[in-house]
Parts: sequence; structure tokens; C-alpha cells
Amino acid sequence: GQARDVAEKTCALYEQLHGSQEPTVEETQDLVEKELIECGHAQTAKAYILYRYERTRDREVKSKTSRG
Repeated sequence: GQARDVAEKTCALYEQLHGSQEPTVEETQDLVEKELIECGHAQTAKAYILYRYERTRDREVKSKTSRG
């Protein structure tokens, strides 16, 4: 399906860029965004970007709360 195609392209691109080095979560997310856009899934990419933004914001809020 489409999700598998994006996943396979993301893995192939990562291997081209970084070889066998294990990717970080952020590197993987960046490549997923890139592949979604390049495969014509702009709306999905937008939703994914917004999801990432919200998760980052939530982590920052939790981090500030746990410090104070």
C-alpha cells in the first residue's frame, strides 16, 4: 500500500545518506515528511508536521512543569 511505499522509500533514502548507522527519531521523522511531500501526500505531510509540532510542545511543557 501507500504507507509501505513511503516507508520503503524513507528507508532507502536514509541508507543512501547515512549507511548502516541507526537513525535518530528526528532524522526518521524528517525523512518521512520529505517522502510524504515527494510522493504527493501534501495533506498527510501537513497533518504529520502539525502532529510533530504538538508533541514537541507537549514535551516542552512537561519538561518545564517537572523542573518547577
